[in-house]
Amino acid sequence: MFPGVAGRVRELHCVQTETRKTSIWDLRSLKHLSKIRLDWHPRSMLLPRYTDRADRLPFAHVASSVIELEVRGLPWPSPLTFCNIHHIFPDLNVLRLQQERIWCGLCHTCSVARFRSPGPGKIVYEAGVGLPMHYAQTFSALQRLHTVFITIPDFGGGSTTLKEGGEFNKYLWAGECDRCMEVMYEDDAFRDSWVARKKGLSCTDKDSAKAVYVPPPALKRVEWRVWNAEGSEELDVQESEDEFSVSGEES
Repeated sequence: MFPGVAGRVRELHCVQTETRKTSIWDLRSLKHLSKIRLDWHPRSMLLPRYTDRADRLPFAHVASSVIELEVRGLPWPSPLTFCNIHHIFPDLNVLRLQQERIWCGLCHTCSVARFRSPGPGKIVYEAGVGLPMHYAQTFSALQRLHTVFITIPDFGGGSTTLKEGGEFNKYLWAGECDRCMEVMYEDDAFRDSWVARKKGLSCTDKDSAKAVYVPPPALKRVEWRVWNAEGSEELDVQESEDEFSVSGEES
């Protein structure tokens, strides 16, 4: 790095060019960073190995002044990708995720989003709700995280009707895949229980042993931005199952 530059850098744009060969970025010389953007490019379709640090957030010795992180092009947006986020960015305020897939908290897989046309353009949640439940668990140690933006493509052809506005989103969609909603939401008792848990409630004695949604302590806003990808070249839709669990609890 050029002498004198490190002390003036406030924003950094990093590109992950090859997951299996990329070293960890050591940012100890950048003492005054406030924002980091990380792009996965090319968007490797290899299934991740979460024991490899390059398959998680590949940073070390990041200044505590970093309060905003943007991650684009993450091929497999499993919560395990972010398992080290609270160690690297303990004072994070804003998180922006632009990804090709959604994480379904019901089947624990990454899959493409499909809604019945026309799909939603934007879904906004206030007061801490709106994250996939496992994301909320993973981000729970981020004491200052107040805003999360998640941008995804909608490839269409799904059976789920979802539009902006509370009356069109009574089940508080938060990344559930179209197949799970089509099949599992047919069971009214299960659906009502799942929605209650996403609100942080246990609606039956049976549910009391299951994890409920607990937002990061400062979270105020979750905004899903959905762009219409119908007719676009589709991704390889192979799903990635991570068997994500927290303290052995059933999710």
